[in-house]
Amino acid sequence: MIAVVLGVSTAFATTVYCEMTHSWWCADGAAVAVHYWGGADETKWPGVRMTPVSGEEGTWSYDVPADVAGLIFVRVNGTGAISDWGAKTVDLTLPTDGKNLFTITNETASWGAPGCNGVWSKYVASEPVTPTLENGFYLIGKINGVEGWSAADLSADRKFAANPENLAEFVVSATLAVGDEIKVVNVVNDAITAWYPAEGNYVVDAAHAGEKDIYFQETYKAEWAAFGGYFWTGANEEPQVEKYCEKPSGHQKDPNYADANGRVLLTIQKIADSNNIRVAIKNNAAAGNTKPGLNFLWVNAEGATGGVVRYGNGTREEADVEEVSVIVPFAEARESYNFINIHWAYSGWEGEWAIDGLTVTAAELCEGAAPEPPVEPTLANGFYLIGQNGWDVAALSADLLFAANPEAEGEYVLNTTLAEGQKIKVVKVENNAIVAWYPDGTDNEYTVDAAHAGEKDIYFQETYKAEWAAFGGYFWTGANEEPQVEKYCEKPSGHQKDPNYADANGRVLLTIQKIADSNNIRVAIKNNAAAGNTKPGLNFLWVNAEGATGGVVRYGNGTREEADVEEVSVIVPFAEARESYNFINIHWAYSGWEGEWAIDGLTVTAAELCEGAAPEPPVEPTLANGFYLIGQNGWDVAALSADLLFAANPEAEGEYVLNTTLAEGQKIKVVKVENNAIVAWYPDGMGSEYTVDAAHAGEKDIYFQETYKTDWATFGGYFWMGSNDPTAISNTAADAPAVKVLRNGQILIKKGDKTYNVIGAIVR
Repeated sequence: MIAVVLGVSTAFATTVYCEMTHSWWCADGAAVAVHYWGGADETKWPGVRMTPVSGEEGTWSYDVPADVAGLIFVRVNGTGAISDWGAKTVDLTLPTDGKNLFTITNETASWGAPGCNGVWSKYVASEPVTPTLENGFYLIGKINGVEGWSAADLSADRKFAANPENLAEFVVSATLAVGDEIKVVNVVNDAITAWYPAEGNYVVDAAHAGEKDIYFQETYKAEWAAFGGYFWTGANEEPQVEKYCEKPSGHQKDPNYADANGRVLLTIQKIADSNNIRVAIKNNAAAGNTKPGLNFLWVNAEGATGGVVRYGNGTREEADVEEVSVIVPFAEARESYNFINIHWAYSGWEGEWAIDGLTVTAAELCEGAAPEPPVEPTLANGFYLIGQNGWDVAALSADLLFAANPEAEGEYVLNTTLAEGQKIKVVKVENNAIVAWYPDGTDNEYTVDAAHAGEKDIYFQETYKAEWAAFGGYFWTGANEEPQVEKYCEKPSGHQKDPNYADANGRVLLTIQKIADSNNIRVAIKNNAAAGNTKPGLNFLWVNAEGATGGVVRYGNGTREEADVEEVSVIVPFAEARESYNFINIHWAYSGWEGEWAIDGLTVTAAELCEGAAPEPPVEPTLANGFYLIGQNGWDVAALSADLLFAANPEAEGEYVLNTTLAEGQKIKVVKVENNAIVAWYPDGMGSEYTVDAAHAGEKDIYFQETYKTDWATFGGYFWMGSNDPTAISNTAADAPAVKVLRNGQILIKKGDKTYNVIGAIVR
């Protein structure tokens, strides 16, 4: 007997709690989710994120329907889109004796199946506890060899204080040991509410061990990426400097002089016949400085006209030099000079060295020579190839300047000779200075290989192109393996040349034929293994012929997603016969390669062509247009049949349904067929097939929609099927109503000419 409450759910909510305080589960800001099933409502894996219980660290709660058949607590990420983080409990059932708190007892990590064990008890709320920690940001982890990852491991001396020199920044002092692992947390009411970064820890190396000031910002900073992006601490190799030239000699100290620690020399001079000051940092090899050349200097002096002064363009993209210097302008002479900040940097390192708060009296300064007048630029502004002769402006010359490509707007071209093993990039030059690199960054130069050595046309664009990624994404040059082709079948024989024939270089055969009893022309490219062609099959052909009706002709659907074949061909239609045929472009491509081979500007006279047989008449489609399940028998049209065609679902507009039998391990998708050809895949792309698991094997109703559905994401987002464990409903009485369980958990009951849609039901 089935008792029905029409339109009212009988699944009342009950609150369940999960207690997990072990560090292996809580690491990296992990949280707890609950996945439940078998009642009027159920979740999709890995469930829904539970709510931390205020004032009770490690305890989480969630209201689940009281009629669930089973539930699992799952380790998930703490923020963002929910995802499984590798640990879970065993399958559980909701106790009926009032117990509602499950405490996980596994003290050591337990990943995957069968899952963690624990005990059920009755949850009793703790008495409110006055917070022992001030709200704010704290350093957490393994610090000076002592490890702890919970709020209980924090103390006041780990709390960051506001940095008075930068209001958006915080600072704390700590002693770090090599091998320590640290990150920053936000604490509110004695509970950790956020982790910085959310995943991963910074492991302290020898260069950053010892007593440190650690700086923190709540927003990500790219220049702090080596530490995770949210905090930073200086390395131990603080530079020692000669702070200014000495009196009373009146002369600048010998620039080659340095004391035992003087890794760089700082010189501050008053410019002769001027109120201005010269500040210079010199890389001092005499003191054992093995760092690369300098490329950055930034000076902020109190009272200077114009504010901060930067070396070059201030981007750290200048060429490496032994010494960097700037002129700091002052409107009048001063008795002393307060340098608020003097920052400099070496090439290839994101951080900066600094001297802050340095005051120098006028009496301590000597005078330097006035600066040389500015040098007129020797290079025209524009884009240059760099690397063949060095990596600074001195390596550039007019013969390395790219010119605008008249055939492609926004593109530039340079003809030059490349040697195998050379490393090259492109730079932008303005006023004799390099202002941009393509690609930017270090260790990403293109190294010329044998296939691209020799005299080359190099093409460049200022914006990244994915198809040029092999060269860094901004420039491209053709390989030496230009295909040699038989350009058309020969006269006077009147027959097409043997397709297996090729001369020594004929890696492909190009055939151009006039179709018998027609004005049309057939163009074909054949992959010629006889000439040593080891490339994969062809999958693309694109022909642009002057005077052809309909414009460009493409092989297949022109997307390079066709199957690999030995030969690709197209029929180029002409309204009337011609004395000659001008092929503006013939482009073809091999499978798995983004570029194209090309013959451009080929003219063939009618006398040079032989006639080929007329094409076969079009084949009538054998498949009805519509949506098909694919993968069980293969991945092309030949694998499809009428029994795999989805039918419209009368119960849901825009939805289709197919009843079929699936085997565990099969990979499946849905395709759209028009005129016997596959025109769309659901989902699109390689490696996106759904693999049938044991829970979904057997005879199934598969539901499909042409638009993506988030709740079907487990199957790829476009189709769905039930698992093998639905609640069985049966009734053998003679007048029993017809009962059907829908995929959304609802029940349809039909008796006589009436149908009832049941939201909740009690089965007896």
